[in-house]
Amino acid sequence: MKINFLLIIVFLGFLFGCSRRIEYDLAITDVMLFDSESKQVLKNKTILINADTIAAVINNGRKILAKELIEGNGRLASPGFIDTHIHLTDVIGDYDLAPDYLLENSVRRYKDALAKTYLSYGITTVVDMGQPEKWLAETIKWQNNPEPGYPNIFFTGSALISDETRKPYISHVEILNNEEAKKKVQEYHDKGLNQIKLYWRLQKPEIEAVIESARSLDINMFAHVDNNVVGFNELLDLGVRNFEHASTVSNDVFVFAENGDRLTAILQKYYPGIQAYMAFALEKIQLVEDIPELRKRRNLLLSKMIEKDASLSTTIHLFGSFCGRTYFNSFLTDFYRNENPELNPDQQKRLNKAFDTYMAYVKAAHEKGLKLRIGTDCKEGGKAALSEMLLLHEAGIPMEDILQIANINGAQAMQISNNFGSIKQGKQADLIIFHKNPFKAPKNLLSPKTIIKSGQKFN
Repeated sequence: MKINFLLIIVFLGFLFGCSRRIEYDLAITDVMLFDSESKQVLKNKTILINADTIAAVINNGRKILAKELIEGNGRLASPGFIDTHIHLTDVIGDYDLAPDYLLENSVRRYKDALAKTYLSYGITTVVDMGQPEKWLAETIKWQNNPEPGYPNIFFTGSALISDETRKPYISHVEILNNEEAKKKVQEYHDKGLNQIKLYWRLQKPEIEAVIESARSLDINMFAHVDNNVVGFNELLDLGVRNFEHASTVSNDVFVFAENGDRLTAILQKYYPGIQAYMAFALEKIQLVEDIPELRKRRNLLLSKMIEKDASLSTTIHLFGSFCGRTYFNSFLTDFYRNENPELNPDQQKRLNKAFDTYMAYVKAAHEKGLKLRIGTDCKEGGKAALSEMLLLHEAGIPMEDILQIANINGAQAMQISNNFGSIKQGKQADLIIFHKNPFKAPKNLLSPKTIIKSGQKFN
């Protein structure tokens, strides 16, 4: 009788114990976890996922129940990468190739192309920084209804510009006065857009109206400003904290009325007959470095950005690619072919010197505390994002900083870090498991990866 009683107690205890053990949808065991906030690598961790959410991060070795198991075998797990500056036109079609509207029966094909371009390389979240307004009715559905097999995507609407005599580019929208500027911001807010882009072709009265309206509606602002229309300093004082393209820092301090003739003379002397934008942009960057007053202005501007806790997108792949410094050459593709002239050794030497100058001030600003984030702004954005990380490493930035630049920095700039950018309980389960550790060799960034998007393995 005693034996039967004890057996019943043991059996009931077993059932009670089983009832308390939680079953998870996915368990990723035995990984080294990159903590993007502290930049520490935490060893012997297990990541537990339910649906699309990280349920817990625990020490490896504890008994768990899971419907699916991925054995990490000591590999590195990182949050999914974030590209904060893309354009759907680079994926779907640009200029004459762009459809007027995104028809429902074509949406899956477009989203598949987006996944192939970005998610295949570990980019789990992207920000479109300007698309045709006619697409918004469909693309806002993508933003509001993320799916496991596709990147999370956020939109800024079209790039806002002031009234011009030339025909606007398909991803730009003209606003004619202050009232129209405020109405457009309200319209975007009502559509569900929480980010907006200020473009350099927006004149001061309209840009001030957009900023006032955006701040009143708590809309996050990103500014691509150069060419001396409205400058970084003014926008920082007006409350803008996110800026696009590291090269525009030099553009902002370079005033054509002061030094335009000198730049023109350099281009005519060293690049006769060549009309490539990259040659023009890189020589301008070098000229800012060579002229003490301009270099001082640039450094003061960077210091002010750091003081104001501003962020700056990178956009360095195309510059590096033009100089032959990247693992794949964008300028061999049809889209950029006309911007890829034959360069002689002296020209290549000048451009590489300018590119080194560019990367040196990007590195120096980072070391002083400027918050960089990945923003590729080019075709083949997923490949380009990995290229940018390699270029940052070649410039002397440590891998732990690069991984932070590639995830949590972008999430914080977008004001979505409560859900994205780190592997923490309660956040969306978007992560990468590297088959080869990039801390051991930077080019392992290019190695195969297991990509988890919204809690599901991406094939």
